[in-house]
Amino acid sequence: MTAELRTRLMAGAVLASLLAWAWWYLVSMHAAPGALPSGHGHHSAEIAHHLPALLVMWCVMMAAMMLPATLPMVFAYLGLTRRRSPSAALALTLVFVSGYLLVWAGYSLAAALGQWSLQRVALVAPGGWSTSPYLSALLLLVAGAFQFSRLKYACLDKCRSPLGFFAYEWRPGPSGALIMGLRHGLYCVACCWAYMALVFVLGAMNAWWMLALTLFVAVEKIGPAPQWTGRIAGAAAIAWAVVLIA
Repeated sequence: MTAELRTRLMAGAVLASLLAWAWWYLVSMHAAPGALPSGHGHHSAEIAHHLPALLVMWCVMMAAMMLPATLPMVFAYLGLTRRRSPSAALALTLVFVSGYLLVWAGYSLAAALGQWSLQRVALVAPGGWSTSPYLSALLLLVAGAFQFSRLKYACLDKCRSPLGFFAYEWRPGPSGALIMGLRHGLYCVACCWAYMALVFVLGAMNAWWMLALTLFVAVEKIGPAPQWTGRIAGAAAIAWAVVLIA
């Protein structure tokens, strides 16, 4: 086994372990919403009433949903780093991933605050879904309209082209890995924030909808014809909003 293959396998094992744990957490909440302990001593039925537990839930959910679509970028970085610093490639790749997840943790904080606030005025149920058809319609309209914006596809292009991203953003060393991870995360959040807001329509503890969103994001970032995919999804979201309002 070559050193390069060994490094790639080690990186894959670390990321697979992280994803397996994150999805176990989400599936456990879906399967037994009244029996899963949170990290703060509360059951998942009570998570919604505790902001720190909500933040943990959102951070895990964003890691589970967003990491699969960014794996091509991660392994492209690993390959480029391996040529420059073979002995540090794995560590630098984990720093890069940490920067990426840190940005999504910031998004998770905003989402957790939003959920906690909306629950206090009874617009979101403890399971994380909207109790108001007007709130659901608004979120669907915003997400649908964003699918037709230039900003959406400018950011999506950055996420779909690892070599193009690193050609313009490359920085050496651990600080460079962190900054590039942060910048990639910013592009990713700018591209996908509206999708993730639909969690309030679909239910923050519904693992099946989370899996569907994860697959859609992966198809959009990796698959062919991303603009057609995105616009069809945008039109469907707008149509759903119209049905709710009607």
